[in-house]
Amino acid sequence: MLKACQGSIQKALLIHEKKDIYTQVEKIFNNVQEYKLIDVLNKLDILYKNKDDIQDILDYINILFFEKINENQKYIEYIKAVEAAKNSIKSSNNYDMTIDKLLLNIWEER
Repeated sequence: MLKACQGSIQKALLIHEKKDIYTQVEKIFNNVQEYKLIDVLNKLDILYKNKDDIQDILDYINILFFEKINENQKYIEYIKAVEAAKNSIKSSNNYDMTIDKLLLNIWEER
């Protein structure tokens, strides 16, 4: 989780306060290849519930994926999907639909 802080004490405190969220996200995305689509959507309800923190959570997900690129190049596609979701959310697109699309894109790439 330290890498997610990117040298920011404020970000480190935020992550520490919301450690349960980041731990759940990490557990799920580290094993995304093992889940059926419905499992991914159900387990990642946490993304829908934490709209205010989604940019930080998506940054954290990208860090998890970046660490796995040497294992499999598909993680590059995952990172691209996360970046597209971040941009879509910044553009005020439909939040739930953006998260749905992100999860579908990641699940399809596995």
